[in-house]
Amino acid sequence: MAKKTMQVFAEVLTDYTDPETGEITIDCFLDTNPDSEGIIVAKVTPDGEVIKGYNPEIKPEHSNCSLVIQAIKEAKNEQEERKQKLVDNVIEDLKKSFADGDYTVLDELLKFIPSKNLIQALPEEDWENYPIQISE
Repeated sequence: MAKKTMQVFAEVLTDYTDPETGEITIDCFLDTNPDSEGIIVAKVTPDGEVIKGYNPEIKPEHSNCSLVIQAIKEAKNEQEERKQKLVDNVIEDLKKSFADGDYTVLDELLKFIPSKNLIQALPEEDWENYPIQISE
């Protein structure tokens, strides 16, 4: 059975991105008064993870508000677009480095990828050369 959505807030904004963390804030307002203070219901990280419950006054129904659900979806899409732009820029920079014979950045990046994923990037016939079991 799907959760019932409701309208809890008059306005939900995602217009603030924390410059230090890159998180998009889901800021909710009970009314449209420009002087009213918002409630941070959630934040969406640059990797698209939703972190809920920043304030003690958050209630479970706040997350079920249709405006909040839509704002989280939009923030996740925005973060996905930002990440893709970053990936594209890294690829372009890697191409320039490779043209100069420099593979340092690629070497460092690959160290952060789990071994299982690295093995799967190799041809399947090479998988048996590594001690990690890869299930298809």
